[in-house]
Amino acid sequence: NVLRLRDQKQLDFEELSDYLQSAKLEHERTLHPRLAERGMDLRNYINDKINDIRGVDQEKARQDKIVRLDSKIKELEDEVGKSHFISESFSAQVVKEYHAFQQAKAIEMKESLAAYTDAHVEFYKQVGSGGPL
Repeated sequence: NVLRLRDQKQLDFEELSDYLQSAKLEHERTLHPRLAERGMDLRNYINDKINDIRGVDQEKARQDKIVRLDSKIKELEDEVGKSHFISESFSAQVVKEYHAFQQAKAIEMKESLAAYTDAHVEFYKQVGSGGPL
């Protein structure tokens, strides 16, 4: 369960990182529209055309979008940092628990082998003395 939870935290971190990268890319495309035209996706093209038809001031809309993206990027950077910290904490906890599990397993194995050996010693004492098995 701990490993599954750790994997989920790692997945959360990776998904947030991807989302942050896409927001940064969108920010760059918005800041530099001429460079972005070569790689403009269909969604942005349609949004631009709809805004043209509505008579929206493109420069004001672009500035508003930049402000929104800046805010979103800042928030995502904070969340990615938190998510990374949580993921790393879970990994460290898994390592600690693994070492504790290994120690407990070694102690249990030693106790089991000691009990097994004691049982054999007792058995051979009884066989050697001719007593009841």
